[in-house]
Amino acid sequence: MKIICSRIVSMILLLALALNASTPTVTLYPPIHISDKKISWDKSLFSFKRGMLQEMTHNTADWDLSYGGWVIAGEDWFGLHFGPETRSVIKDLGQLNWDTPITIPVLQPRPPVERGKHWHPTVVTNDPHGAWTRSGEYAKVILGHMYLLHVKDETADFYVMFRVEEYEQHKRCMISWRNIPAPAEKP
Repeated sequence: MKIICSRIVSMILLLALALNASTPTVTLYPPIHISDKKISWDKSLFSFKRGMLQEMTHNTADWDLSYGGWVIAGEDWFGLHFGPETRSVIKDLGQLNWDTPITIPVLQPRPPVERGKHWHPTVVTNDPHGAWTRSGEYAKVILGHMYLLHVKDETADFYVMFRVEEYEQHKRCMISWRNIPAPAEKP
């Protein structure tokens, strides 16, 4: 009986380790350092394509998610890489855990920018419930919330989910994340 219980406990521990291994984490920091007020985006920009911070990719154009670059009404917001080639969108799915069953919604990417024209992000106002919050370009950082991101640009088209695991406003934000299959579009 002890051997069977020991094996069951071992299997549960292995399963827990396997689940943790498939859900990497990264800690993001605001671009403006409180102590010296210097600006550095190295630990504020994350590439889900590469699974790395900008400090590792050394590429200012290869990132998908920013933290701390948008502070609205005194609160931190996630932002997305913007430009004519980037059409990514984000959605706050609410308070969820990785083991919570959820139906993944389809997120339509932003429309492409016409040739010769520049894309301009939605104008930001102080209204936290304004149209810009529904545009899919920004999402308020909330501890315990899960977010869905449809990464869409010239080189990638995939979905990723991430969850805010730890958070200190204006100081740091740790997320766990997973690439997930794109949801099937309804006919």
